[in-house]
Amino acid sequence: HLLDHRSDSHARSIVNESLRVSAILSRYSQVASRDEEEPVPVELNALVDEVVAACRKDVAAANLNLEVILAQEPLWVLGSAVQFD
Repeated sequence: HLLDHRSDSHARSIVNESLRVSAILSRYSQVASRDEEEPVPVELNALVDEVVAACRKDVAAANLNLEVILAQEPLWVLGSAVQFD
């Protein structure tokens, strides 16, 4: 049963990593093929939250401690939402 559990765990890990890579490649494809789009307001605290959430598994796997200190007030910049992704 231990071997089956490890195999299942490895299979789930492979599927999860495949999905993550697919999402990254999709974003790169969007950036590469995008037309010149108008900049939009992007809130940096929310952007940092998204990046931290996306990297949480990698940070834990590397046994790192990640401390995020966000601004108390929203910080807005103009940019391409696709490029920020």
